[in-house]
Amino acid sequence: MFRLIDLANLFCISKRTMYRRISKILPILRKFNPKTHKHFYNLEDAKNVIKNVGIPPENEYTRQIRAKFPELFE
Repeated sequence: MFRLIDLANLFCISKRTMYRRISKILPILRKFNPKTHKHFYNLEDAKNVIKNVGIPPENEYTRQIRAKFPELFE
């Protein structure tokens, strides 16, 4: 499970900027309800976010996530 701050750290941007980028693709994520705010993203949702937002820059945090979840960047 990934939180919004985890995805923001992955892309080296603020939490608010990450939410703005994700808000464009929220309707295509699974189990989307427009009346609620999504707090956690599963592996499939995080993979869709990375695919649609772009490739994160290479840094130590990205290398750690890539080591734990290699299927996330496929």
